[in-house]
Amino acid sequence: MDHLASEMAQKKALLQDVRPFSGEHVLGPSVPDLAPLCEDDVMSVAASDINFRLDPVELDSQATTAGKNDGAKASGREEGLTKEIRDEISSLRETTKADIKTVHDKLMGKVESLFSMQKEAAVTQSDMKQSLSDTSDRLTALENSYQTLAADQKKLEEKCIDLENRSRRQNIRILNIPEGAENNMPTIFIAKFLSKVLEVSLQNHVLASDPRPMIARLHYYSDKEKIMSLSRTKGKLFFEGAQVHIFPDMSPEVGRQRAAFKQVKTKLRDTGVKYRMLFPAKLEITVDDSRMTFIDPCAVERFINRNKSSSLEEH
Repeated sequence: MDHLASEMAQKKALLQDVRPFSGEHVLGPSVPDLAPLCEDDVMSVAASDINFRLDPVELDSQATTAGKNDGAKASGREEGLTKEIRDEISSLRETTKADIKTVHDKLMGKVESLFSMQKEAAVTQSDMKQSLSDTSDRLTALENSYQTLAADQKKLEEKCIDLENRSRRQNIRILNIPEGAENNMPTIFIAKFLSKVLEVSLQNHVLASDPRPMIARLHYYSDKEKIMSLSRTKGKLFFEGAQVHIFPDMSPEVGRQRAAFKQVKTKLRDTGVKYRMLFPAKLEITVDDSRMTFIDPCAVERFINRNKSSSLEEH
């Protein structure tokens, strides 16, 4: 391409050297030896030389042909280069597609595995949620049933205690009677015993061992109350030289409840406060003509402490 451009520049320079003057056509400085020729010869030679050497059409044709040849060569090189680039791009595309497909297949396998695991986890979670809901409902039902049963059990326990103690209302418990004193005739013995003990007071005598309690059931509750009243009135009771005690017969549970008041009753006696036990296990205290009933020994203890504090402040 550079060679063709140089040649075209030279030809254009030759065209510029041809100059007409005073009706005569002469060549430029490059052809001074043509002056002796005639005008027609000079014109003919100049024209033919110019036509031969400087024909613009021919120059354009040559330039075009050369350009075409060079363009063809360049085009061929470009086509070859383009083909190589296309082949390389195609190869890279195929390789990339293969790599992408491989990665895609691996990812899809892992995604499917994760999806399967997630689906199983969702099913398990749903089952666990349902199981927890069922367990919670059952637990709530059990708690309600427990509360109901606990309330019923408490009522039944209280009723049993009450019934047991009602069945013992006509019973008296006599302590310290010597073993075998009834001589297999407990009814006759108890009648004589009560008549003798409640009418005669003998000196105190302590036995070597504590005999078992004797339970006597009376036909009428009024008789039992009369015996208990006489026992309190007489104070200390003796039978065959031994001190005996007569108490109302009670169930073991009520006996434990009453025994819990033992210490506070001692303190009440020491302070001169009047009290009495009510059925089944209630302590009634009388202070300044006012009566207070307690079912908890701790409450009685607090009452005694308050009374002590009040007495100290007054003094």
